[in-house]
Amino acid sequence: MSFPGHSCTTSPLPDRTDPDKLEWCPSLREWAPNGRRTKAPAEACSYQDTPAHQKNMLCPYGFWGLKHVIEHPINVDPAVVAIASGTMLTPDVLSQVKWPKPPAMSTGLTRDSKLDPKELTAHFTVMKNMATCSPERGAETWDQVQMMPSSPDVIYFLCHGEFDNNLEEPYLGIGPRDTNYQHRVYPDQLLQWAVTVEQRKDQWSMRDMAEQEAETCPSPVQWHCRS
Repeated sequence: MSFPGHSCTTSPLPDRTDPDKLEWCPSLREWAPNGRRTKAPAEACSYQDTPAHQKNMLCPYGFWGLKHVIEHPINVDPAVVAIASGTMLTPDVLSQVKWPKPPAMSTGLTRDSKLDPKELTAHFTVMKNMATCSPERGAETWDQVQMMPSSPDVIYFLCHGEFDNNLEEPYLGIGPRDTNYQHRVYPDQLLQWAVTVEQRKDQWSMRDMAEQEAETCPSPVQWHCRS
């Protein structure tokens, strides 16, 4: 899969579906019509602290393609392609992803009442025929998401992509589509959970090593580990 990461932006755009509420950043005047910058390079937008810049501002510094160095495949065609110069361009996007059979899959599911529950069940049944899914019925709350295995081969969310206007942050909607925060997965929460899981794994690894050492090298020293 080739994802257009360079087109993503970190600028808050809560009214992104209403073009009349979006504004162009004044920093665009710092580029000439040929696309070259007329001022010295800068790490951040000089207008980023102004009140008008806090939301609904289309700022070039917010786009990942300018803010970061992003490498991504340039040819997604499965066949070799000839470019204008006559050079043959070899495809550089993987068409297959290898995993164990069956793969371990952590899943989260929406239970939106507007969707056909039979279709959801049928779809999830197909997924379970392909992989070992956990939780068995799919996570429908944030608490259940946190109980997912720490090292699955695949993480799959059948969900809604939503936006919280109060927090000005996107989230994945799982379980019933309502205002309950248990039915929302925010990026920061997911990242914090992942970091905590890794720390917990490190603590358990240290405990296992200590137990093995104690078994192979008997001594009066007692091992104390926190988990």
